[in-house]
Amino acid sequence: MEGGAPMSRAAPVEETGRIAFWDLMRGIAVLGVLLANMPIMAFPEALVWEPTWFAIGPKDGLADRIAFGFVRFFADTKFITIFSVLFGAGLGIMSEKAIADGDRPFAKLYLRRLGALLVIGLLHANLIWLGDILVHYAVIGAIALTCRRWRVPSLLLAAGLLLCVGFLSSALAGGVGFAMSVAEDPASVPAPAEEIAHYREVFTSGDPLLMIRERFAVILEATFFITVFWGWRTLALFLVGIALVKSRIFVEPERRRALFRRVAIGGLVVGGLWNAAWTVVSFGAEHQDRLDPGLGWLVAFCTLQYGAALVLSPAYLSVCALWAGSRVLVGLRHALASVGRMALTNYLSHSIITAVVFNYLGYFGRWGRFDGLLFCAAIFAFQLATSPWWLARFRFGPVEWLWRSITYGRLQPMRRPAHA
Repeated sequence: MEGGAPMSRAAPVEETGRIAFWDLMRGIAVLGVLLANMPIMAFPEALVWEPTWFAIGPKDGLADRIAFGFVRFFADTKFITIFSVLFGAGLGIMSEKAIADGDRPFAKLYLRRLGALLVIGLLHANLIWLGDILVHYAVIGAIALTCRRWRVPSLLLAAGLLLCVGFLSSALAGGVGFAMSVAEDPASVPAPAEEIAHYREVFTSGDPLLMIRERFAVILEATFFITVFWGWRTLALFLVGIALVKSRIFVEPERRRALFRRVAIGGLVVGGLWNAAWTVVSFGAEHQDRLDPGLGWLVAFCTLQYGAALVLSPAYLSVCALWAGSRVLVGLRHALASVGRMALTNYLSHSIITAVVFNYLGYFGRWGRFDGLLFCAAIFAFQLATSPWWLARFRFGPVEWLWRSITYGRLQPMRRPAHA
C-alpha cells in the first residue's frame, strides 16, 4: 500500500526543470508524424490499403512518386517510434521527480493522467480523425507504469525481448491479413474502387454524424489490431524512454558528442540501406495484385516496416542531440522546442486543420502525395511561428493546460506574469 505525502502535493515539472533535448525532439517528432499521417487524412486510397498503404494515391505523377518515396524513407514509422520513446521518457521524468520529492502516490496520479488522455483520444478518434494514437498510448502506458522503478539494465533487457516478440507479431500480422483476405467471400466485400468511392462520399459529405459512424466502425477494428500486434513494440519503446531518462544520457549532450557521432553515422548507414530496401519493396507493391499481394510479399513488407524505424530512429535522436549541444540554427531549435512543449495541442490541431480542409471543404481524395507534402510544409511553418508566440504569453498549450488541470485536480496557472 502506498503512503507518504498526500496527492495534493503533486505538481507538474517546472519549466526550469525541463530537459531541453526532450522538448526539441518532441517538436521534431510531432511534425514528422504529420508527414506520415497526411495520406490517411488526405485520400481514401490510404484507408483502403491500410496498414501497408499500397497506393501512391489519387495522383500518380513523378512529383507524387518522389513525395511517396521521400516520406516512406525519412518519415514513415520513424517519428511515431521516436514519439513513443518520448512518451516513455515523459513517464520517466515525472516518476523520477516524484521519487526525488518523496511524493509516493504517483501511480494514482499517473493513472488519472492516462484516464484523461484516454478520453481525449476517444473524442479525437470519433469526432475528428480515425488515426488517433492517444487511446493506444493510454492503454500501454498503464502497463509501462508498473515498470517505472526498474533499473536501466532490466528496462533495456525487457525492451529487447518485447521488440523480438513484436517483430514476430508484425510478421504474423501480414499472414493474418493475407488469411483474412483469402477467407472472405469476394462477392460480399466491396471492390476497391467501390470502397474508395464510399470513403470519398462519406468524408466529403459534411455530415458529422455520418463520419462519426464510419469512424467508429473502423476504430474498433483498428484499436484491436494495433494493441494485439503492435502493443509489444510500443511498450518496448516506452521502456526505452524510461531507461534513457534514468541514464541521463541526454541531460548534457555536449559531453557525449563522440558517442552520438558514432550512433548517428552507424544508424544513418545501416538505416539508410534498410529503408532504401523498404522503399523499393513499397514501390514494388504496385505490381502486385492489390487484393491478394501474396503471403510472402506481405510478410517481407511487414518485416522491413518493423525494422525500418528501429535502425534509423537512433540516428535521428543522436543527430538532434548533437544539434542540441551546438550553436547552429538556435532560433529554429527554439521554435521546434516550443512546438514540442505544445506537442499534444499541435498533434490535435493537425487533425482539426486537415478535417476542415479535407472533410468540410471537400478536398478529400482530390490531393496527391506531393500536394500533401506542400500542405505539411504550410502547417509546419504555421506551428513554428505560433508555438513560440503562444508560449511567450502562456505557460502551456491549451490542451496541455486542460490535461494537467485534470491530472492534478486543480486549475493550473495559465497566463505568464506581465513584464514590468
